[in-house]
Amino acid sequence: MNIAFDATGIEVWKGSGIGNYTLNQFKAMASASPQDEFYYFNIIADSPLIDAITAANFHKIFIYTGIDEFIQKGGEQYYQLLGSIIKNFITEYSIDIFYITAPFTYSAALYKREWFKDAAVIASVYDIIPYVMREVYLNQEEMFNWYISCINMLRTVDRLLAISMSVKEDMVKHLSFNPDNIDVIYGGVG
Repeated sequence: MNIAFDATGIEVWKGSGIGNYTLNQFKAMASASPQDEFYYFNIIADSPLIDAITAANFHKIFIYTGIDEFIQKGGEQYYQLLGSIIKNFITEYSIDIFYITAPFTYSAALYKREWFKDAAVIASVYDIIPYVMREVYLNQEEMFNWYISCINMLRTVDRLLAISMSVKEDMVKHLSFNPDNIDVIYGGVG
């Protein structure tokens, strides 16, 4: 099986809980499944963190997109570029599973399900505190709309991975997600 690991969780949250968890999860999965091929898909920055992984089933794919510039400019050009990159990546490496490690980041919020073709898409959710406490975290319309775009993207994935039962319960209670599509995996890696 060919599994792509979206590097956003490692790069954007470098050195934080999400960054460390995602990096350790990736390392553990690659070493626990030598029969599978793992692709570290990175469109943000070339990462020295991942260079220490030397497993034969590990492949580092770094495609510089100039994402910051596109975010500042916005618009359809960025969507077309990102969509083309992902479609080509999925095809070229015969990706079976694409794993979104940080769905509440600028690049993941823009993902469109059709870009992933027949690959299964999964995503980890660490919490929905900004939504539950939106009067504190999402009190500006622009931020609220961005967060909702992340939620809407999550509604298109094939499976969700919650790091606790309370995250799963929050997603069901506050956002009406189907509990049958959410697996609780806990954050015990590393």
